[in-house]
Amino acid sequence: ERGLETIMDFASGLPTMDHLHTAVAPGTTVIYSDRDPVCVEYGREILGDTPNVHYFQADCRRPEE
Repeated sequence: ERGLETIMDFASGLPTMDHLHTAVAPGTTVIYSDRDPVCVEYGREILGDTPNVHYFQADCRRPEE
């Protein structure tokens, strides 16, 4: 059976230990987003080159932006 292939986490905060990307099946893509540019910058540093993980600056309350 196919499981989840992509998971989106809105208003993610910092991706620390035991965060979503550490709990998903191998090969699953995790997309984090947060509206705070500082949080996104640090989040990207924490994630580094983690495979299949992406972090974007976005405000889920304003999807048109």
